[in-house]
Amino acid sequence: MAAFLSLPAAALGQSPGNPPELQKALQAAADSFKRKNAGPVVLTGGAVGPRLLLVNFDPAPGVERSLALKSMKETAWDRGICANKDVLTVMNKWGVTIRITLSQAGQAAETVADVTATSCAREASIEAGVSKMIGGVAFAPRPTKDQALALVQAYVAANFFDPDAAKIKCGDPGPAAWVKPMLGRRRYGYFVQCSINGKNRFGGYVGFQTFTFRINGDEFESMDMDTLTAGRMEPAQ
Repeated sequence: MAAFLSLPAAALGQSPGNPPELQKALQAAADSFKRKNAGPVVLTGGAVGPRLLLVNFDPAPGVERSLALKSMKETAWDRGICANKDVLTVMNKWGVTIRITLSQAGQAAETVADVTATSCAREASIEAGVSKMIGGVAFAPRPTKDQALALVQAYVAANFFDPDAAKIKCGDPGPAAWVKPMLGRRRYGYFVQCSINGKNRFGGYVGFQTFTFRINGDEFESMDMDTLTAGRMEPAQ
């Protein structure tokens, strides 16, 4: 995949939804890429939105939009973007989405890919090895503590009132396991417990609360503690 972006910070614009530190981080992320026109598409611009860095391409001269779109959809955007440690740091800390779009004169831009800390962690998990079967159930490779933390940070960014101020402490993901509530199906994966302290709308911390998350490849969810208490969690056989 061609590295794709090197836009002057001033050209990105400002977003009132971003605090100054985040705006600066997004500009630094944009500047960390290299401008390079390659293959059936050419870079045409970028923009900053609330927790969003948008990168737009157009078909190269003489290339049909359908061919350019097919090529872009076959590109491993997560792999290329997530390999940039500076950009990955921005996505992890701020819950940023990097959106890749394709446009053409007279046509609306089409989103080709949304790259987030969650998709980066999923890509890293996939590259770590193939899925394994345990008791007839498919388990993805166990995530590392850093991969699990990236997913939790993305969850906090999407669900907490002031995610930038949240304090997160997570343990290591456990072995392959399952949990079953009293009413409902089994859920398989790797479970990680985290203590998270977030702020309320008055600006005060509410105190550390325990969260349990289930991870299995591209599956990620927060598990209700009542569900875990009502069911059982044990190594899958």
